[in-house]
Amino acid sequence: MALPERPVSGGMKIPDEQYKGRKDLTEFTVPEGVQEIGEHAFADCTNLRRITLPDTLRKISAFAFINCMSLAEIRIPDSVTEIGPSAFFFCTSLKHFRFPRGMNGRPISHSVLGECGALETVEMPERTAGTLEMSFYACRALRKVVLPDGVEKIGRDTFSACNRLEEIYIPPTVRIIGSHSFAGCMNLRTLIIPDSVTEIYEEAFVICTQLELLRLPVGVRFCCSRIHPRPDEVRGAGGCFLGAYALQTVILGTKVFLSTGEMTDDALLLMHAALAADGDRKAMEIVRKDRAHVMQLLDDMYDPETKEKLLRRGI
Repeated sequence: MALPERPVSGGMKIPDEQYKGRKDLTEFTVPEGVQEIGEHAFADCTNLRRITLPDTLRKISAFAFINCMSLAEIRIPDSVTEIGPSAFFFCTSLKHFRFPRGMNGRPISHSVLGECGALETVEMPERTAGTLEMSFYACRALRKVVLPDGVEKIGRDTFSACNRLEEIYIPPTVRIIGSHSFAGCMNLRTLIIPDSVTEIYEEAFVICTQLELLRLPVGVRFCCSRIHPRPDEVRGAGGCFLGAYALQTVILGTKVFLSTGEMTDDALLLMHAALAADGDRKAMEIVRKDRAHVMQLLDDMYDPETKEKLLRRGI
């Protein structure tokens, strides 16, 4: 096969769409001196198996390698400081991915590794920034992820359809867990949500059918966003744990509760009531906001001891 043409623009950048759709490319070496790979530069090169990147590279633009279905390996040099949205989307043969050290403290782009169905391991930067969104959508072979410090929001569909994901570490910088962020993670058994998380959006953990142990922060809010197409159909606690039928243990604050299945608003209020009865200030604030409902639930659940404690504490 003839060698592919050299990049233009003075060799500093491979232009947008330069090799898009080239079925004859199976291997490619990006020359030294190139600093940027443009948008869609290698998009739809479905037979590209291997690409070698130079240490001069600084940026991989959006969609640069989208739909490179044969790309099985890639080493990204630590000189790279930016990888654009969907840069490796639908690289269905890619098994391992390491984010370069040059991305420490920088954001990870939207859908960067979405639909990489063979991806087994991912090495994250030491630190990152901002929001993850659809970053690992449908990475069906991924089993373990350690998210770096600096992530503030695990956004929409970040790990949705990662049905082999068994272990996830959520750092104490995360404040928001977005809708459908872990939907369909059917092998996730233990979920430890740090105290930094204040909001969890609808159906975040829907169809996590093997989830057994759940740790929640006291005071976390379950939210139903305005974009939900049928908010009337979202049941208790924003529908966050619909289908979590294996849930056995819920840890809230300093107490351990046994669960009978899906998390609901009523169940969460009763747990907060138990904490409030022991004097937990955050839990007391939550119970006071919905005092009448809590008291009715305690009557229905025949728990006069907790109710008496709450009344004595001035709830």
